[in-house]
This record gives sequence, structure tokens and C-alpha cells, in this order.
Amino acid sequence: MADLQEIDDYISEKLMNQDAAKRIIAAIAQDASRLKSNPSLGFELSRKTGRVIKGRGLVSGKYLIIYDIDDCISILRILDTRVDFLRRIGTW
Repeated sequence: MADLQEIDDYISEKLMNQDAAKRIIAAIAQDASRLKSNPSLGFELSRKTGRVIKGRGLVSGKYLIIYDIDDCISILRILDTRVDFLRRIGTW
């Protein structure tokens, strides 16, 4: 997924901390895998944002995993919560 690669590149290359990048990516992947057994673990985006947005969100450290549930769980985006991520919601 492009968002994970962007997070990894930023932490590994720009911040020059490959160990932290590996830990953060592993934590995001672990949190996302929890959705397999409990798809309703996250929150409805519409309820938290006050906007009409399809999908759910799950916080993973300082990141927000945005996903949708249809026949299966689809991860739509992984956004950094320290930036204006609300502006980016809905741009996928």
C-alpha cells in the first residue's frame, strides 16, 4: 500500500531511523490484522467527523487506518493524525 511505503520512506530516509520505521509499520500491520476477527473494532467516520463519509477508522499509534466493510475488509488509507488528515479523508 502506498501510504505504508510513504510512512516507511519518511521515517527511514528523512528522519534516518530505520528501526523506528520497522516498528511503526509492524504496529500498523498488527492493528490492521485485528480487524479480521473484529471488523467493527474501529469507529464510524461519519459519527466522529460530522461529515457524510462511508467507512470506519481505527487508531494505530499516531496513525489512522481508514477501512470499509463490504464482502471483505478493505484498507482505504493510512493517515498521520498529526497533520490535517480530515482534509484528506474522502480523497481516495
